[in-house]
Amino acid sequence: DGSKWTKLAAKGVDGTDLTTTLTTQGDILFRDGSGLQRLAIGTAGQILKVNSGATALEYGADEGGKILQVVHSKNSNGTTISAQNSFTDISGSSISITPTATSSKILHIWNTGAYGSDNSGNFTFQVFRDSTEIRKVGMGAHNLNNEGSSGATTITLDEPSTTSQITYKIKGAKSGSGNPLYVNQQSNLNGQHNILIEIGG
Repeated sequence: DGSKWTKLAAKGVDGTDLTTTLTTQGDILFRDGSGLQRLAIGTAGQILKVNSGATALEYGADEGGKILQVVHSKNSNGTTISAQNSFTDISGSSISITPTATSSKILHIWNTGAYGSDNSGNFTFQVFRDSTEIRKVGMGAHNLNNEGSSGATTITLDEPSTTSQITYKIKGAKSGSGNPLYVNQQSNLNGQHNILIEIGG
């Protein structure tokens, strides 16, 4: 009595024979725009994900939450900032990276030494990605008293959303009208360090 039964499954209307479509251990079946298709198993360590066009499945590297690359530079270039409230490129602060995925985040760490005298005033550093300012960090005049040294550090987590090469750099300025601000000119502070870390998104 057909009225008391319900069909739970049947082969595809196009008559696809799955025994000839799925040929290798680990194959999976998916439907594209025209019918059922085979996706061959990926390689060790890959994960299954949606392709960039959001039209099909594919295997690819597991990029989430991992450090994908590190770029580091160190130099002894010094910069003297004399003008008031005028941002100046910090010599040697430029560093470039080419992200491997648009979902990646870039952790930028810049560290050096700075010093001045009692009336050098406050000082500020800007962080740029190419021509775009992404962060500004201010430091007080008390860091410069009595020609003392101070560590100048910026830590910035950026989301550039690109796989093209990008360049980060630092600009600095001082607010006082007195003595200059000297950046990376203390031989005992081991130079200026720039670090870029790409983190999988």
